[in-house]
Amino acid sequence: MRKPLVLFALFLAAGLCACGQSAAPVVTPTPIAVTETPFVEPFDVPGTELTNGAQAADRPVIEPPAEGELCGSYYNDFLRETLTISEDGAVLLSGADTELTGTWTEDGDGLSLTLDGAEVRAALDADGDLELDGRPGYYLRNWALWGITPSETGASEPAEPTALGTQDEVRDNGDGTVRCLCFSRGLAFTCPADMLLLNDRFLGAVAVTDGDGGYVIGRNVSAVYSTHSGSDDEFMEDYVRSFVFSDFEAIYGATLSYQDLTLRHDGIASRLADATLRLGSSKTACDARVLFYTSTYADGTVEYVCKTILVPADDAARLESLAEQVHDLGAVRLVAEQ
Repeated sequence: MRKPLVLFALFLAAGLCACGQSAAPVVTPTPIAVTETPFVEPFDVPGTELTNGAQAADRPVIEPPAEGELCGSYYNDFLRETLTISEDGAVLLSGADTELTGTWTEDGDGLSLTLDGAEVRAALDADGDLELDGRPGYYLRNWALWGITPSETGASEPAEPTALGTQDEVRDNGDGTVRCLCFSRGLAFTCPADMLLLNDRFLGAVAVTDGDGGYVIGRNVSAVYSTHSGSDDEFMEDYVRSFVFSDFEAIYGATLSYQDLTLRHDGIASRLADATLRLGSSKTACDARVLFYTSTYADGTVEYVCKTILVPADDAARLESLAEQVHDLGAVRLVAEQ
């Protein structure tokens, strides 16, 4: 018999309190069953390591120069173009129909730019604004003075709920997908770029939605699993009854019933356990698949992950599709520079 776990109980209490559950779900007569029906993906997902402080830097950060500084972004409101001067000697001129890159050097009372191979002189006036040869208007330094907004210049303005933590990154893979590195949750995953990130919606989890009732929710459960005694399908049952119920409630309200709970842990190649069930609230019914597996770093350190796919009831095709679309969900950590 498994023992109650202090850590697991704390997680459970936090999850249920956050959702405002007023009564335990009604258990249907359907017994817990064990089946050998195979599921696909994932098994052991390789862990991802990045050097501490590493950031994706395909484009320079667009923001106005600090007071008294030269490097930064200058905005031409006549041409609607942004000129960004970087400390590493790179320059970017961007607009709706323009994107020129190159280098810059100081040249007397201005700058000498090379943009896509063309030499351009930029004069610097007393106010710190730049005037480029052959281009009308000024590239303005003081955004606040001229009422220039970040969105006007093309600067990134993260909006909830797509914002990630301060140490987290979203990287464009260039193929219609993004790689989300959520160090604050200890997980990374790949998903279609048009999916919405919901990493602050669920307790200690990363999550995405397709915007049409489909959700994928992942947790690094290494700490919880390390304190659990009992079989892997017993761990899976505990996880379902606490976290999966809580996740469902965060979307649809109190869990009023569940049925067809199926658990397995034997005969699954490289996977520890999995579960399927149907959850119901006063608003809707959903089918859930929960996968419990490992994620191993190059040095052999093993982490433990639970991945839940949640879709409207009786839509098996979307259950499979979401499981495939949100993939490579595994552990991630920052490592110190060598």
